[in-house]
Amino acid sequence: MKKLFSIVLILTLAVSLAACGETKIANPWRDVTEEEAVQNCVRLFRAPEGAENVKWSLMDSTEAGLSPMVQLTFDLDGLSFTARAQQGAAEDADLSGLYYNWMTTEDTTLANWGEGRMEATVRRTEVDGKALDLCTWYDVEIGIGYTLSVLADDLDGFDIRAVAEAMYDPAHEPEIP
Repeated sequence: MKKLFSIVLILTLAVSLAACGETKIANPWRDVTEEEAVQNCVRLFRAPEGAENVKWSLMDSTEAGLSPMVQLTFDLDGLSFTARAQQGAAEDADLSGLYYNWMTTEDTTLANWGEGRMEATVRRTEVDGKALDLCTWYDVEIGIGYTLSVLADDLDGFDIRAVAEAMYDPAHEPEIP
């Protein structure tokens, strides 16, 4: 009886493990057009001039009062970027999803954004032998959080601020009373 029970238990475990291998995690991002993305964030960025493989997507928020998170991925000058924005996000919200111990952190200001007075933070670290840059900024006037990140073999001499500045789109500038 014990032997039969052991065999049934092993078979049950094997079937369970096989089923786990087939389980797929749902992707919370859904592809959208740029127009749909703009509808979810009043002061949205754009893909910089020369960007390729531009893809817009949204992730619906589970928190009350938050708009969906907008994501833009693109390639520029041989590097792949991810930009995110969310209207209604808290000023200290981490939209990037990059939880690392940063080797360097620099406070800066972005030209164009906020009439050239938009405060931003640029961080850099190494991940599996690659360099990772992250630029974050927050529009206190409207309450929108932004991030821009890039991972590459070598980012020496690279300035992620310049890419963030090139993403400013005056066409998406809302009228503020």
